[in-house]
Amino acid sequence: MPHTIKQTILTGSLLLALIVASAGIGTQPSDTAVGKKAPVVQLDRVQSAINADELKGKYVLITFWSSSDAASREACNRYNAWFNVNHPADARFVGINFDDSPEMFREIVRRDSLNPADQYCVSRPEAEAIYRTYHLEKGYGSLLVSPQGRIVSHNPDPARLSEIIS
Repeated sequence: MPHTIKQTILTGSLLLALIVASAGIGTQPSDTAVGKKAPVVQLDRVQSAINADELKGKYVLITFWSSSDAASREACNRYNAWFNVNHPADARFVGINFDDSPEMFREIVRRDSLNPADQYCVSRPEAEAIYRTYHLEKGYGSLLVSPQGRIVSHNPDPARLSEIIS
């Protein structure tokens, strides 16, 4: 039986209401809340690129982004610029990218003048593990993790980064 325009509008309205309602909750899952230990994910390819010893005892800003998500890409650029200006010795920036194409990822890193040493493109299985662990189903975001491994801030702006790190 074909859908009528009325049924399609009703279904679309219900879906939109569910999306708005779930986005409006605004609470972080308890395991990624400020003050909690940052979740650890086993990442085969990425772990070999990120030296865990380099991160010990430092603040680590982790941002999750994709070239198709304008807000997350802009946040990655903003954080990259902050780290380039401030050069904090006690902090590290790590960008985790979810693009399906490594070639596209490399081109965006080049075009946006991102520091390639700070950017990592994850494959489908790794991306799925990160999505589940960091609860990214509500959208991309960033976490600032303390030298003790605790989450200090979600999506900090540059002023907040300066306040905490500097």
